[in-house]
Amino acid sequence: MVTQTGRMMVVNPNQAIVDRANIGLDDEFVDVYEFGTSQIYAFGTRVQIGERVYRYNLVGAVDGAAGKLYQPGVIEANGDVTDMAVDTPAIGARQMEVTNGANTAIAVSEFANGWLHVNDDTGEAYAYQIRDNDAIATSVAGTIYLYDQIKIALGAGATVSLTHSPYYQTIIHPSPPTSLVVGVMPGIVTAANYGWLQTWGPAAVLQQGTIYQGQDVMASRTVDGAIEAYRISIRTGATGAG
Repeated sequence: MVTQTGRMMVVNPNQAIVDRANIGLDDEFVDVYEFGTSQIYAFGTRVQIGERVYRYNLVGAVDGAAGKLYQPGVIEANGDVTDMAVDTPAIGARQMEVTNGANTAIAVSEFANGWLHVNDDTGEAYAYQIRDNDAIATSVAGTIYLYDQIKIALGAGATVSLTHSPYYQTIIHPSPPTSLVVGVMPGIVTAANYGWLQTWGPAAVLQQGTIYQGQDVMASRTVDGAIEAYRISIRTGATGAG
């Protein structure tokens, strides 16, 4: 969708938009500094305003800080969603039943716009984008709804893994880095609110050290949420027998 002055928004046609008045005319276009407790767009929805590009996200449990780098939420380490038992959906189906692990319940829509990966047996290595999911208590089965159709029947030994959208419960990028950078927070935002991260174009970003104009940068290794001049560490010393 493009406005009179070239502002552009890309939305998933399968994802309902709660209030279409938020897009359209320039004076009604998306406000990238506005956050709220209700989800309006799918995670990762892209909006371009001039040279700048933004993606829709959910901020994690800590208030957002303007000008800092952000990364995806911390991945659960208990293995609940990495090797899940699954039913055998028919080719062409757009949902499947999975069994949650014993440690952490899955919230409704928690994996929306994330990915379901098939592990092992027939169907292995196929990845399907998730449209939505039921709330699933520990050690019980629940339904995952897909945008994609199942392309190949799953073997009896197949299991699946679930991956969140990278824009789900984003956190300030720690130092040293532990994950990819997904964007820069354009303004102050309350924890657990929905809004926008800037992913392209001119931006105000927390800076560590001296950086000259046009210099390549990277996530800081010592200051959370900051950038620093790009550099490569070279290990010196003995290299073994020659």
